[in-house]
This record gives sequence, C-alpha cells and structure tokens, in this order.
Amino acid sequence: MLARTKVIFKEILPIKSENFEVLKPLDLPIKILKINGNWPTKNSSKKYLIYCIILHLLVMEIGTILQLLYLPHVENFFDFTQLVTILPSCIAVCIETFVVYFYKNELLAVMEMIKDVINEHGMSEKLKTNLLFVDKYMRILLLLMIVSTSAFTISGIYYHQLSYKMWFPFEINFCFAIIYQICCLYNYSLVNLVLDILPVFFIVYTVGMLEQLCDNLENIKKSTKGEENRQKLINCIEYHCKIIEINKKIQKIFSPIFLARGFLSVAVLCTAIFAILTLSDPAIFGKLVAYVIIMTVTIFVPCYYGSKLKEISSQVSVSLFQSEWIYEDQKYQELVKIMIINTGKSLKISIADVFDVDLANFMSICHSVYSAYCICNRMSSGF
Repeated sequence: MLARTKVIFKEILPIKSENFEVLKPLDLPIKILKINGNWPTKNSSKKYLIYCIILHLLVMEIGTILQLLYLPHVENFFDFTQLVTILPSCIAVCIETFVVYFYKNELLAVMEMIKDVINEHGMSEKLKTNLLFVDKYMRILLLLMIVSTSAFTISGIYYHQLSYKMWFPFEINFCFAIIYQICCLYNYSLVNLVLDILPVFFIVYTVGMLEQLCDNLENIKKSTKGEENRQKLINCIEYHCKIIEINKKIQKIFSPIFLARGFLSVAVLCTAIFAILTLSDPAIFGKLVAYVIIMTVTIFVPCYYGSKLKEISSQVSVSLFQSEWIYEDQKYQELVKIMIINTGKSLKISIADVFDVDLANFMSICHSVYSAYCICNRMSSGF
C-alpha cells in the first residue's frame, strides 16, 4: 500500500528536467484517460473493454441525460444557473471522448511521428522548457480540480443536498445519489482537464519543432563544399514537410474538440458571469468566480500557443532569408526558392475553416460572452 501511494505521489509531481523524454509529458494525460475508461485499444483485455463501456455509459451518458431531464423541473434562476454552468461542460466532455476514441489510432500515429522526427532532428531547449511549463500548468490545474471538486462534494454531504442539479426517475436514497454524483463529478473533471490540456501539448510540440527548424536554417553557414550545404537545406525542407503533415493531423483530430468547446464555453461563461453579478450568496459567488477564472485560463492557453504557432511558422522564411544563401550556387538558391514557397503560408490550427485557435479568436469569444451577457441582462430587466 505504501509503495502504491509513493507511485501515485510520484505521478502527481512535475517531470524533472534530467528525467525528460520526448513523449514523457503525455504519460499522465493518457493514464488519466485509461483510468476513466476512455482509452481502449486493440490490445486491451476484455475486462477493460467492459469496464470502459459500463463506466462511460453509467457515468457520462446517463449522468448527462439526467441533468438534461432536470431542465423542465427548474424552479428558479439559481437552479438554472447551477445547471447551465455544469451541463454544457458535461455535454462537451461526452462529445470530446467520442472524438478521441474515433481518432485514437491517428493520435497514437502522430505521437510516434513526433517522437521519430524529434529523435532525428533533435530537440531544442525551448521545446523542452515549454513542455515542462505546460506539464507544471497541467499538474497545478489537476491539484486545483481535486481540491475544488472535493470541497464541492463535502459541501453537498454537509448540507445534505446534491452537489448539482439532476433528475432521478424514482425515489432514491440520498447516500446512493451523492455517491453517484461524486463518481460523475470526478470523472467529468478529470477527463475535462485532460481534453483541455492534451491539444496544448501537441501544439507546443509543433511550435518547438518549428523553432528547431529556424535554428537549423540560421546555422547553415557558407562552406567551400556547396554539396554539404545543399544537403543541409534538403534536410530542412524534409523536416518542414514532416511538420506540416503533423500539424494537419493535429488539426484534424482536435478541431471537433475546439469547435464543441468554443460554442459551449460562450453559454457557460455568459450564464456564470450573469449569476455572479446577480446572486448575493457569498459561497455561490466564490464557486462561480473560481469556475469562470479556471475556464477562461483553459480557453486562453491553447489560443496563446495557437498564435505562437502562427508567429513561429512565419519566421521560418525569415530565418532562411537571413542565412548565407546569397553566397551559394544556383542549385542551392533554387532550393531556397522551393523552401520560401513552402513556408509562404503560416501554419495554424483552423476549426472547420471558419476560425483559428489564436488570441484573436479568444478576444472574439470574450466579445461574444459580453454580448450574450448584455442580452441576458436586458431580458432580466424586462427591457
């Protein structure tokens, strides 16, 4: 038991720089998905597959449906606020887990591609630093999630009331109901945390590889052996093509997740902010403020790295231009033209070719939240 506790405690601690491996930051998110029954593979045992089906059906699907069925029973604005701040996140988690299951094999293939490309071309210190930062950020959110969820459930037990609104088709003992809600709440929270942070890791990998590519281009020096420099540039072109392929796969896998999260986050933030400004209960006020802050941060972080992806990818052609290509022969300069054409369009994470995951989109979400809040405020005032 003590050894098992030490292993769990070690998993929670941030990754140490000296023990760093290429895909090490993805170990904890995948373990959380496995524990919560969202990572079945071809090699999984029958027992685990049955565990995944039962857990997903009983906790996620039925738990979300029971919240939806409570909507006709809403009696006041407070009940509606509690329901709307949790229900969209639960719906998003259900959608996102199906997306991850559907694209799981492609996700594993992308992980192998990233590992092979980084092992072949090297890992920059910037990539290592960014991955360690995101890893610490994930573990801080995990700690905050455990503390807030535990406080939420303890409060429900203490006041002998359900932690959040849910409809049951028959009379059920409070102990069974609260235990079921605790299982649902921890499952939702853990999976939601992972699906928030997992796309960020993959975007950071892409950004890091582009930074390494820029360094490689800038380090191509004038040499008496023109063939040597041409081969270095060819390697950079191949490196860039691999990065483009990886980015396309990342966009394909995570676009549905960003799409679901983007639309539902507007409704949640609008309702929560409106409730903060209208409700007078200090306990509810504190819960909602913490919820809004955490949700805003989880939306901001992928948008920040999405903007960084655009910025770094646009610097590739600049790094190439700043290399000593002017002193090279015509064959080398032809390769430079090919590289500049390939790098003319910045890499990005686009959602359904409608909007991009970047800071401009984050500001658009904030503007939409404010507009929706103004509409709710006018409706409540009877305007």
